Amino acid sequence: MYRFRHYLLLLGLLTLPPSTALAARESSVEAPGPQGVLAGTFLDAGTKKPVVLLIPGSGATDRNGNTLSQIRPGTLRLLAEGLAEHGISSVRIDKRGMFGSARAIPDANNVTIHDYVTDVQSWISTIQHQTGVSCVWVAGHSEGALVALASASSVKPLCGLILLSAQGRPPGEVLRSQLHAEPGAQVIQPQIDGAIDDLEAGKTVDPQTLHPGLRLMFRPAVQHYLIDEMHYDPVKLAAAYQGPMLLVQGGAGHTDQSGSRLRSPQGRSAKGRRTLSS
Repeated sequence: MYRFRHYLLLLGLLTLPPSTALAARESSVEAPGPQGVLAGTFLDAGTKKPVVLLIPGSGATDRNGNTLSQIRPGTLRLLAEGLAEHGISSVRIDKRGMFGSARAIPDANNVTIHDYVTDVQSWISTIQHQTGVSCVWVAGHSEGALVALASASSVKPLCGLILLSAQGRPPGEVLRSQLHAEPGAQVIQPQIDGAIDDLEAGKTVDPQTLHPGLRLMFRPAVQHYLIDEMHYDPVKLAAAYQGPMLLVQGGAGHTDQSGSRLRSPQGRSAKGRRTLSS
């Protein structure tokens, strides 16, 4: 099991004293996208300070960590502000096709994990050009953590990964567990399993053959994205990455939404020691 005891003191915000008299500057920032710009917010903690790229989670979640619902916790904005208090800059972003990045592509559902990885590289190049840092830390929340892991093998220059509430199993397994846990799911469990089995096999599903409560989740607009996402195994991606990594989970058991700890197949421990730097 991974043990991340030595990396990235940035997220020990509750145990570290704030830096003195920091006046972080917030500004809009753009990076090249496929058909239009990608948009984000740069919270500048100072010249040549470390920079963290913050990737939001699944669905219509904006750069601040808010969704279209009435609940607007602003988690990523608060995280960015907390980092700035400790002299760490950040860029929090809107995903391609959504919110400020709506011009990047006409259909926000017409994406793959690889597309998001391409955008991570665009952001890293932009950040490095604008700030002069030698590398960028990539932090992702939930599904954004999967994007961060998928980015690790190709994006450059990467300081390290920060995985916030990362899934500990392939997305299909997590979705299956979540739906099985819903009240009354036992009655429609064969439909749940059949739909996910088909998507994992690369097949689309006719939502009209499913219970009405499942049709929105398996609507045609998102099926190709789900098919693509289910090919990614976060444990294998984490095992393949040899750089600094911090895994942050909530709850006493430090588990993800599916109750699964992130483990490597070999059970290897993370090696080395690295503090946050540019």
